[in-house]
Amino acid sequence: MALLWKGTHSHKQIHIRSGGEIDVKTGASLKLAGTALTPTAAELNYVAGVTSAIQTQMDLKAPKASPTFTGAVVVPTPFTVGAVSVTATGTELNLIDGSVAGTAVVSKAAVLGANKELDEFHTAALYLGAGAGTLVGPTAANFNTQIRVASVEISSAEILALFTTPKELVAAPGAGNVLELVSLLLAYDWGTAAYTIGTAGNLQVKYTDGSGAAASTTRAATGFLDAVADTLSLMDKLEASTVAVTNAALVLTLATANPTAGDSPIHAKVAYRVHATGL
Repeated sequence: MALLWKGTHSHKQIHIRSGGEIDVKTGASLKLAGTALTPTAAELNYVAGVTSAIQTQMDLKAPKASPTFTGAVVVPTPFTVGAVSVTATGTELNLIDGSVAGTAVVSKAAVLGANKELDEFHTAALYLGAGAGTLVGPTAANFNTQIRVASVEISSAEILALFTTPKELVAAPGAGNVLELVSLLLAYDWGTAAYTIGTAGNLQVKYTDGSGAAASTTRAATGFLDAVADTLSLMDKLEASTVAVTNAALVLTLATANPTAGDSPIHAKVAYRVHATGL
């Protein structure tokens, strides 16, 4: 061992010459200021290369449990969530930020609503069917003039007020558009009491309200609203003298009075077209 003692009894120094070493044997201990050092050589070697206080460096690190980050956090791609590797890039993930379920949002991913619906969808071409699908040929204008079918529930309370407050079957289609009634199926769902017809007159579909232009043939309330069993009635459009009204709703009304009593609802199916007038 290349050692050199130097100094007085109370101020001793040990100099280790080049190539020398201190080897503390098993059972012996090394002390600093009277305190024994307990780390092993392997443990002491962990601090090799340390250039500043270790605790200070540790305090700058985020904890494993619920860490809080400030500034920009750079996450590598891919990263793992649970046991699943996430390969989406930041740009791809940003397509979801701002998405609204059931609503189309510009430059964002489409997320379907609870009923798998989306309020608006634009496409240059539409393909339907398995695999590559088949191109749908009709244009939007063609589709807009196709027959549409709406289901409308007419309660007994609404039937009892059908003369004073006609029931809307199809809402007004907007400026420059006109509704064409194709047919109306009325399914009278017998309850427990028939309606008392009195002077109610005929059922008919009209534009706007009870005083509007007629859009359908008539159906006598007698024999239908006073039935004591489930009954169907089909009303057609008024072929010869329909006066179309722009941007007007289609309503079902009674000619002269409200019925009384009665508790049977009607399930209506109205078939119609929407035409753009170009005016």
